[in-house]
Amino acid sequence: MDISKANKIYRLIDENLEKLIPLAPKDLRSTSNIVFDFKDEKKAPLFLQQSINKGFIGLNGHRSIGGIRVSNYNSVNLKMIEDFTQHLQSFLLNN
Repeated sequence: MDISKANKIYRLIDENLEKLIPLAPKDLRSTSNIVFDFKDEKKAPLFLQQSINKGFIGLNGHRSIGGIRVSNYNSVNLKMIEDFTQHLQSFLLNN
């Protein structure tokens, strides 16, 4: 597992704590499933829909917790992670 891919997403989350909530403490963060939510609960459904429209699928969080879950398995390459972080950053700036 390439931890640098997970770190790119966690860095963006940590830099935007005024809008995002990490759902796992730093010492328990997974490198294969990155989970977070929006402080404004109205933003997650909008983000998920915009994500689907851009080809990012399967981002729904756990059914009992909600939020966003980004899978970072071996089949997910660095370009995919960079595209996702750009999408998330753009969403944060514009919504």
